[in-house]
Amino acid sequence: MVKVYQPGSIVDQLYSVLCQEIMDGTLAPGQFLKEQELKERFGTSRAPIREAVRLLAADRLVVISAYKKKYVRKITREDLLEVIPVLASLEGCAAKITAGKTTPQTIGKLIEVNDELKNAYAANDIDRCIELNFRFHGCYIKDANNEALKQAIRPIIQRTVRLWVSSLYAQKANLFENTIMEHDKIIEAFKNGDADKIEQSAREHVENLLLRAMKFSIFDKQGNFNFAK
Repeated sequence: MVKVYQPGSIVDQLYSVLCQEIMDGTLAPGQFLKEQELKERFGTSRAPIREAVRLLAADRLVVISAYKKKYVRKITREDLLEVIPVLASLEGCAAKITAGKTTPQTIGKLIEVNDELKNAYAANDIDRCIELNFRFHGCYIKDANNEALKQAIRPIIQRTVRLWVSSLYAQKANLFENTIMEHDKIIEAFKNGDADKIEQSAREHVENLLLRAMKFSIFDKQGNFNFAK
């Protein structure tokens, strides 16, 4: 059954549905996206399907081969080893910029989201945990109000980290225990107002988060991440 569309253009709707299905594993890494099948499934013409797939390719969630075949991108060990230090540095920078203009509302939002994460984990609502984890990071990235920084972080999160972390945490939910504790450390750093400590705590959290995930990730002989549930 086709998922219910949210308001927006047909291209936005197609992109949203296909993106979500890549994230949740409905469309598995390596799976081909055939225009005719998508056309029949969504009841639309080829043009918006091609544009939605083009946007997914721009986010590196989909690969378009030299023969114009389109398939869901695989994630490799090398991808992850490259993005760990880069994302950690970028998020640390975002947190430090936000530190210079921290308000009670900023801290309150971080506390609120992490408390929701604690409750979701206690309720074993892992999908909600995954959503709230990314929302927590998004709080200080957004409040940094630096477009260049957001544009640098977004593709890393979108094309690699969200897909990988979402899949892995669905299998290893106990990883959230460390995540929650490290979020608390970031919140405490914001409360204390030490910009260097805020940067350090955010950077170390991303490093720890991804290195923990690497420890439990399973890769095949070609170095591709195993998305099996």
